[in-house]
Amino acid sequence: MSDAYNLCLWPRSSLIFFATAALSLIPSNAIRYGGLAVIIVSLLVDVANRSRPSVRLVKLRSNLASATTLLSSAMSEHAPNVFELDKIHVELLQTSLSVSQIRSDLLDTDTSPLKSYLPKMRSIWLTFSQCEEEMEKIQRSILLSMESENRRKLAQDISAKGSSGFLLDIRISRTFSFLTLDSTGKQKIITLE
Repeated sequence: MSDAYNLCLWPRSSLIFFATAALSLIPSNAIRYGGLAVIIVSLLVDVANRSRPSVRLVKLRSNLASATTLLSSAMSEHAPNVFELDKIHVELLQTSLSVSQIRSDLLDTDTSPLKSYLPKMRSIWLTFSQCEEEMEKIQRSILLSMESENRRKLAQDISAKGSSGFLLDIRISRTFSFLTLDSTGKQKIITLE
């Protein structure tokens, strides 16, 4: 997940709106500016809290757990995509290893001197960003694999119904051809693009 997603302030937008509206009702400029400063400081504290490594690690681990659950359900329900799902599973395991490495690096930074602390934290932040992007990619790949299998099953069901005379041809591209009966009872081909 990107930093913009982690630092998103959408849940706070209504609070900001009402707080600024309330500030406009305060007659004294000194109190109004003081209230504005309190709002800005509280937002900065909230953003800093959301971007703490421990919070990002918890979020990354929960995303990893949900992706693992999604992958296991995809493997049980969508058997023909086994090779693709195995490839995704390997990527998920590699990401899990990276998350474990982040956790051990975070535990190691507690005892390191300041001179080595900053480079370690920089590498941890970079690894966080890479893992979050990889998790997005893995979740998207799992969902795309599941959806392609659903499309394959639907196309198979449609082609099975097509043998009964109502559906002439279906192409997975953007063109669909249907065999229907018009009002006079004649067969008519309809092509949709």
